Amino acid sequence: MANSMELTRCTVSASLAVNSKKDMGDIDSIADPTQVLSLISTDSLQNGFGADQASLIYSTSGSIAASGSQAFDLVGSLTSVYGDTLNFDNVRGVYVINTSTTNQSQINVVDTSGIFSVAAGDGVKLIPSSTGNAFFFIYTPSDTAWDVSAGTDTITLTNQDSTNAATYQIAVLGAEIDSSSSSSESSSSSSDSSSSSSSESSSSP
Repeated sequence: MANSMELTRCTVSASLAVNSKKDMGDIDSIADPTQVLSLISTDSLQNGFGADQASLIYSTSGSIAASGSQAFDLVGSLTSVYGDTLNFDNVRGVYVINTSTTNQSQINVVDTSGIFSVAAGDGVKLIPSSTGNAFFFIYTPSDTAWDVSAGTDTITLTNQDSTNAATYQIAVLGAEIDSSSSSSESSSSSSDSSSSSSSESSSSP
């Protein structure tokens, strides 16, 4: 099983691959005794704000105390590896890994942003083993699917183990508001207003 999310400042690409092989030993089966299940999905996003584009990436790793939680507000409270404040306008993907090495350290992933709509008390349950990580990955190339707002849209990781700390990795990719478009509209509006004022002034006797 392999999974990856490779991200840079200008180009974003995400890929997830799952390969499983199961021995079908039933002699009464008419199928091939060995069946291979292979699920592979890949996509690439260009730098930008529209569909099939992304402009922001947040990634970190850490530890959550026993029975503790860690919340990630997607607007205004996170910073990039370059030290920039991240203001997600909408999200393209979320990737969470429980890197703990004991199956007691269950992490519940709770979402209040509508990305995967899992409320507190429920959560996507990530339960690792002593030899393998549990991970969760959700993705869309759409620029309208998962809009987020400041203060209300968070992803929260909760450690269900009352004794041991849990360790995690998380990555969120998405796009910010296209400030250049807003500035252009503002500049155009200001220019139109100035032109109108000038026209009115020149028509006065």
